Amino acid sequence: MTTLDIERIKEDTKRLREAKEREDKERGYCILPRNTYAPKVSDQFALEVYRRYWDEIKKFMAEYATLLLTAKGIRALGEDAKLTEWLEILSVAKFCRDKHLRLHFSIIAQVFIPTVISGQHHPETNYATLAQLIAKVFSGYPPSIQYDSNDNYDGDFDVYYATKREEVLEWKQRYCIEN
Repeated sequence: MTTLDIERIKEDTKRLREAKEREDKERGYCILPRNTYAPKVSDQFALEVYRRYWDEIKKFMAEYATLLLTAKGIRALGEDAKLTEWLEILSVAKFCRDKHLRLHFSIIAQVFIPTVISGQHHPETNYATLAQLIAKVFSGYPPSIQYDSNDNYDGDFDVYYATKREEVLEWKQRYCIEN
């Protein structure tokens, strides 16, 4: 193989890759580039979210778990301003580095709150399993930050939240991420 052959092969490969990407876009596929890392959120901010909202969310979810067991079925409670607020703030805070906080915020934002709002759940999950999972998530020890990452969080909760919320929304829109 000569240098000309190698150059021709590189050009053909590039042309074919671009043609494939065009076809994928026409089909509606969302192609994720290699660098699709989610924006990082400060662990200090996530801990602040925990301190501000956890007791209220815990009380609400305990009442919902009681409702599940009393009604013997999963019930939708519909949209509520408080649920929407929790969903939005947890959807940002779940991008922290601390594994404990990230796991708990994710399961609440992606499983519990959508189930409360819509009543839709995983087909293999019944009301008793959901109530047991709620109890397990909310009965753990309070978190302690593992990394203590500040990530430019200066203590101004509202400004930092607004900035990170925009970053997360932009990231989701750019990479076609729904949750």
